Amino acid sequence: MGASTRAAPIPQDDIFRRVARRLESFPPIVTLAVFFTFGVLLVLGSFLAHVYAVTDASTGKQFGYIYEINWGLNFIVFVPLALYFCAAALNSVHQTITRISDSRMIVTEEGRTIDRTRLSAEWRGYARRAIQVWLIVTIIVAVAVAVEWWHSSVLPLSLDWAHVSDSDRPIAGWPVAPHLSGGQVGSTGTLVFGVFAFLAEAAFTSSFVLFVSVIFAFAAWVFRYTNEDVAAELFPNPRSEDLRRGFESFQLFIENLVSASVSLLFVFFMTRLQFAFLDFDDKSVMSFAARSIGKGFFQGITHLLKSGDTELFATGNHLWYSIAMAGSGAALTLITGFLIPTTIVRQAAMRAKDRFLNWAPNHNEQVQNLYNLTAGEAMARLQSMKFWPILYPAPVQLLLFVVLAAGCFVFFKLTLILVGVMLYAGVRQLTKVFSTE
Repeated sequence: MGASTRAAPIPQDDIFRRVARRLESFPPIVTLAVFFTFGVLLVLGSFLAHVYAVTDASTGKQFGYIYEINWGLNFIVFVPLALYFCAAALNSVHQTITRISDSRMIVTEEGRTIDRTRLSAEWRGYARRAIQVWLIVTIIVAVAVAVEWWHSSVLPLSLDWAHVSDSDRPIAGWPVAPHLSGGQVGSTGTLVFGVFAFLAEAAFTSSFVLFVSVIFAFAAWVFRYTNEDVAAELFPNPRSEDLRRGFESFQLFIENLVSASVSLLFVFFMTRLQFAFLDFDDKSVMSFAARSIGKGFFQGITHLLKSGDTELFATGNHLWYSIAMAGSGAALTLITGFLIPTTIVRQAAMRAKDRFLNWAPNHNEQVQNLYNLTAGEAMARLQSMKFWPILYPAPVQLLLFVVLAAGCFVFFKLTLILVGVMLYAGVRQLTKVFSTE
């Protein structure tokens, strides 16, 4: 078979390339353990600071760190889970490159394959730039979170609560526990705890930015091999028995992106539900989940069918932050963390097929050496090629899920539908797995 290309020497490692290599080998379970431990420590810290539970004396509503699902539940469950899958996606980059190399999908103009060592070195040149961008954005994130901590935790504690109108009051929650509790919770403990809580928020946001930066860089690196300005080609593998003809190499990578995006979606969705809780009469988030979401869903359907009452589609009043901000974050997550990278891989597969069909007729000897097929046989095997890189979800299923998730963000009482669809999809996939064993 063809040897690897004789090209420029492989660049020496610098700190950014070493970070990229470390990301590719960093165990995802360690990421989950670190952020889960941080979440547990925050819960324990909320007890020490006495902000774990506080009742608003004016409304009777229960707040507090462990009772606000956009904080307590998020940092115990959804944040560690989401970052686990983000780390798994980054971890699968090296495996994907190895599979691409072993499938002889990166081919020079002379018909020789590029070995995995050089491919990894070229990829880390892209990852290097992504990490540099991440460092710059992380500084911006740190400043933004510090400003948020100042405005939502420090400034409110300096206000004379009795003379602040309802329209001017900060959003109720543990950062203003001293005011909500009528002075029973101390300001110093709240501020100190706030430093660690918002530090966790900054760490999560920075980790998400790192994930998106590297994923975008990897998608761009793959796509570059379908352009004219690179002296190598990304080709399908006509010998593959899979109809994706080599692009099944991306399946693990894309599946991790799906799992990461869904988990990140729930991180933002918890914020949406917490703000919906503020707008209803439920005294605790548990009763809100049972009465307004659970019972409210079935009552809403009944009233809609019997009298045309549209209470099922209630949105609440905090539309700007809970829908516009959290919804935008969720949409940005799905678009940047999954849709764009997956679309790029799909487009790369389509371009790779077309470029192979143009290249193969004039390089029959190289095709024979690469795949042990004649050019005609190789071209014939690509006629039935599929371009979607994963088996599940299919494009239509994905579109339906995105539309449903968007609907639930606006009309939160439809949450049970989203949960039901995900449970059904999970059970269905497990059934398929066990039925094939």
